[in-house]
Amino acid sequence: MQSIREIDGSAMLFMLSKGEDKLATNKDLINALNVFPVPDQDTGTNMLHTLQVALRAAYAADKKRISSIVKASAQGALLGARGNSGVILSQLLRGFSARFDGLEIANAQQFAQALQQGVEYAYKSTVNPVEGTILTVAREAARTALHSSRKEDDLLLLLAVTVKVARETLYRTTELLPALSQYNTIDAGGKGFVLVLEGMFEALTQLSTPASIPTSAEFSHSQDLAINDIRYTQRLDGIVSKVDTEQYPPDCLYCTEVVIESTQPLSPFLQQELARWGTSIMTVDAEPVTRIHIHTSYPGQVIRSCQDLGPIINIKIDNITRQLDNPVQNYIPPQPFNSFGVIAVVSGVGLIEILRSLGSALIIDAGLEQNPQAEDLIEAIQDCPAPEIVILPHSSMSHRKAEMAAKASPKRTIIWDVVSFPQIVRALLAVQPQLPLDQNISAITTALNDVRSAIIQRCSPVQDKTRGTPATGGYCAQITDAIEIFDQNLDAIIVKLVNHLLKTEDELLSLYWGIDTAENEMAEIEQTLKRVFPEIEVESYYGGQPSCYLLITVE
Repeated sequence: MQSIREIDGSAMLFMLSKGEDKLATNKDLINALNVFPVPDQDTGTNMLHTLQVALRAAYAADKKRISSIVKASAQGALLGARGNSGVILSQLLRGFSARFDGLEIANAQQFAQALQQGVEYAYKSTVNPVEGTILTVAREAARTALHSSRKEDDLLLLLAVTVKVARETLYRTTELLPALSQYNTIDAGGKGFVLVLEGMFEALTQLSTPASIPTSAEFSHSQDLAINDIRYTQRLDGIVSKVDTEQYPPDCLYCTEVVIESTQPLSPFLQQELARWGTSIMTVDAEPVTRIHIHTSYPGQVIRSCQDLGPIINIKIDNITRQLDNPVQNYIPPQPFNSFGVIAVVSGVGLIEILRSLGSALIIDAGLEQNPQAEDLIEAIQDCPAPEIVILPHSSMSHRKAEMAAKASPKRTIIWDVVSFPQIVRALLAVQPQLPLDQNISAITTALNDVRSAIIQRCSPVQDKTRGTPATGGYCAQITDAIEIFDQNLDAIIVKLVNHLLKTEDELLSLYWGIDTAENEMAEIEQTLKRVFPEIEVESYYGGQPSCYLLITVE
């Protein structure tokens, strides 16, 4: 077997791609092993997504220089990381980026140092590190690599020993973490990390020129370990959906991740600030961005804390309770109506949950900028088993992307102009599922036209200047495309707006509060409306929409 003492950018890229292959093949297994910190069964999915984003960035880099490959992959992983395990994986890649900076090639010692640097970054990003997790497995693997690199300059042998210790540590996680020992399982994130290392080792064996794959003692237990994984998965079958779901704190309902543009370290402040709002906190400073991860019931408060520190580049919010209820698959697309399917495109975790509760539409999250990916829409159209599709896009940008997706699909696709979120709800409720699409068009159109709603926003400087008002502190109420009402006082503008919308026969006033609206503010608004309009029932919902402060509808 030929030794490998140095690797360049192309070799590193191949090693990462083999790690991705391993994660892709074993994604469902990793998901099934996931019981800590939350049994939401997404660790494999999150790690695979993170590495895939890293590789997409790396493929566009200079493949001759290893520094270019790891720098691009680390940046891609940080921006695309999902969940605790994804953030930790991004930090391990960041270690390679830091240690390989400026290098064309790297040797065994530098590889070991890079792995150690990544472990240090991962621990630093985690507010409360726990033994028996991916952190433990990575730490022991890095420690072994560093020790071996002092006397071994062959990367192939170095990685063989490192993988062996990583595997052994992985199976000790059962004893180290009570949540794992309770169900006699191993750590899902640790398993994912070991698979990445195994993929890297396989890549090096292919890059060398051996007559056969090495059969050293380090890998004599590989078959037994694979059998153990299956045994653990079978043992979890029927149990894993119940793990900690009743015990999980009800004040941690959303897995929230935010990327902030910043050239200054924000972690010291954020770690203290975020402790008020949740658990499972991770923060990463990697100029020019800072990334946070938290489990919280107050995503709006978390995002407000971040907004004060710099422009927000990306937000991702997942409902943990939904993941607990559907541990293997986060969301099962609803069955289409009789002959057609409905795709709704909205922004805001609360609004998405409301639509999901109706159970009749496939939902595309348009994101913070209300700008969904056309590829997501195309895939949704293709995946829906119905021959005809209705798309309800809740923004002009979403409408344009829907048009692009419709042109790319052979299916008949109708796109409705939707002004407000309540229109989507009304449209779905108006559908008669036993009838074909053509016979539903009139009902959907009528439902869209019957909705009376408006949004309230904080005024921008341009709007303030147009109105001849101060540049801060004002609110504007918008009905359709025109700004109808302006006032410095929030209660005053809401009362004016409701008076404008109300008709004699109306009985219900619904409020959807946005990502920038504080919960205590919402409570005060409800009290005001109930006092001023005692004959009207008032209901409020957390919408989490990024586009407006408050969405109001009457019926």
